[in-house]
Amino acid sequence: MWSGVCVFVMFFSLAVNHAETNCGHYKTWLKVSLGIYVTDLIIAMNQLMTVKKLRHESLWLLVVMYVLLLTNTAWFIYGNVIYYKNKDYCGEVENAGSSPELTSAMWIMILIGYTTMCKCCCLSSLIAYLVPLLIQVYRRQNNQGIPGLLKKLKKGKIKLSELEAEDSNK
Repeated sequence: MWSGVCVFVMFFSLAVNHAETNCGHYKTWLKVSLGIYVTDLIIAMNQLMTVKKLRHESLWLLVVMYVLLLTNTAWFIYGNVIYYKNKDYCGEVENAGSSPELTSAMWIMILIGYTTMCKCCCLSSLIAYLVPLLIQVYRRQNNQGIPGLLKKLKKGKIKLSELEAEDSNK
């Protein structure tokens, strides 16, 4: 939903201000940001169609969406830098080459960008916490403790002499 709102705001502000100068590289930033959000919409639609067809999400599309989220966050950080560096000059009507309308559009997108940055930080923190936890659970599942050891002994995959030698080394 956010992608649709962002695409509408950026497309509308770029369409209305197409004759404005590119003060502070705001117009360029908005065009690239529009491209990122359109790409996000396309990938989200592909994920939706994958879920409808296969009844589960595509891991590769999730990875692409995460990389796109990281790219979008980096782009919003750059947008913050250029916005706060040029907002006084580009926001004034009296300055030649300024564009107050694009400055307002940048401000709206920067506000939306803060939610994107929070989403990226929360998602990255969650991934950093869950990946090692999932690896640990997977390893424990494959080890299976004493019942798994007994099954391996019964099938002859592990020799009792190997266990005794390992036990004596401790």
